Order: sequence, then C-alpha cells, then structure tokens
Amino acid sequence: MSSPGRMLTSADDTPIYTDVTGDPTKPALVFIHGFGLCALAFDGIFDNTKWSESLYLVRYDTRGHGRSGMPTEASAWESRCLAEDFDAVVDVFGLTRPFVLAWYMSLGGTHLVDILFVHPGSYLSGVIHLAGVPYMAGIPIAGTPLALNCLPHLAQTTDVVAYQEAAIRFARGCSPSTLWGVITQLLGQMMMQPRAIMQYIITRTQDEKGFLKAGAGGLPFLLVGGTEDVMIDWKAAAPLMDGFTNKKYVEIKGEGADHMPWLTHSDEMRGHIVSWVEEVRKCPASKY
Repeated sequence: MSSPGRMLTSADDTPIYTDVTGDPTKPALVFIHGFGLCALAFDGIFDNTKWSESLYLVRYDTRGHGRSGMPTEASAWESRCLAEDFDAVVDVFGLTRPFVLAWYMSLGGTHLVDILFVHPGSYLSGVIHLAGVPYMAGIPIAGTPLALNCLPHLAQTTDVVAYQEAAIRFARGCSPSTLWGVITQLLGQMMMQPRAIMQYIITRTQDEKGFLKAGAGGLPFLLVGGTEDVMIDWKAAAPLMDGFTNKKYVEIKGEGADHMPWLTHSDEMRGHIVSWVEEVRKCPASKY
C-alpha cells in the first residue's frame, strides 16, 4: 500500500500531491498519469506488492489534476512549470536519475518533453512510454478516431450534454473490459478539473528538441503498447521516435490489452518493465 500522501510546493507555489510505496533503496520509478485523470489511476500497481518488491514507486497528481493545485493562468502551463513540478517530487524524495513511466495521450507522455526541455537526458535513467503520444504535435497522428473525436467536446465549455457523453466514451475507451467501478472512478477524476485547464492541456504547444536530442543521444526508452488499445495507435506514434538510438518495443497481447494494461496484464507488464530496468542499470551511464 502507498504511504500517506503528502503535499509539495512547486517553484511557482502550486501545491503538488504525491505518494510513494516500496523500498527507497530500489530503483525509483516515477509514474505520470494522463490528462483529466490523477495518480489514483495507478492504484492497481501501487496496491500490488509484487511491483514494490523490485521498484520504489512514486506518483503525483500533475498540476490541474486530482488533489494538486488548479492554476488557470496561461503562464502556469508553460513547459518550465510542469518540469518544476517533477523537480519538486524528485527533490523531496531524494531521487537520483529516476526512471519515469509516462502514460496516456496529451499529458503523461508529453510531460517528458517538458522535463527534457529544462533538463538534459542524463537527468533520467530511462523512460517507459506506456500507450502514449511523445509530444503535442503527435496527437493527430497517434490518437484514434475515438479519442480525437472526444477531445473537442471535452475542451468546450458551452454544451454540458456533449461534455458528459464525451467523458463517458473517453473513460470507457481507457479500458473497455474493466469493471464498472474503474470507469466511474475515472469519470470522477475528470469531474474535478476546471474546463479552462482542460483547454490549456489540449491546446498548449511544446518545444520537443530537447526530448528528441535525448533520444538520439541514447536515453533508454521502453515503448509499451497493447493490441486492444482503442485510444492510441502506439505503432503510429513509434515513427515519431525513429531517431532514438536506445529504444525497445514491447507489445502486450490478448484480451484486455488495452489503454490500461496493468489492470488485466499486471504480471506481464511488470515483468517487462523490471527486466528492462535491470538491463539499463547494468549498462554504463551515457551523456544523453
């Protein structure tokens, strides 16, 4: 089980909620959730002691989500601010070159671009890209018709019925085969977010040059996707990282291998991640 959560303060005074579980002497893996949701989406991992046997698990609610602060000023959504939130988590738990698992379209995956806009690739030990889009400009390429059709309805502020219908489609699309309780939890997380923040998340721009430089320089990447994911075409996203020199692809197959594969394929997903982390740690650090 996770430790009691704690509230941190980012550089611009935005409160950031975080919690951890496991042994801090193990390799640290920081989980970044997707837009509209919060770190509770990873309960299936943080409540499973098999994961914490090998990894020190860290998660946080990114700004504008869950229990973290909800800044609605445009300046609060610059890459620098999102990177500083990550820095606050790294600093308070004393993490050194953590691994990062970034999930989902338009926040979890793209958050890596914000971090590497500020820091060199050597700030991290490696990146796990789980069913994600690497940067904002890639959303039209990798998003499925279901996901892309939902986005404008989720961002608008005038039609409540359109928003509600899109939110339900979006939550169900994350894991169509999962229990109804998980779907309603995802919907509850989405309801906590002001619409202005959703608009910023979907429309903000990024400079991905640092991200691409880190990948080309050898920052280890593990790209994980499921064969039944109806939200992201992760194979369409893969060419966006063609220039990366140290990447590995893992495809999770079978029933329930959707946008949240840890719910139905936990042991398989954990096995891939733990073995990859061990492999990366055996190699000498590069200057990526």
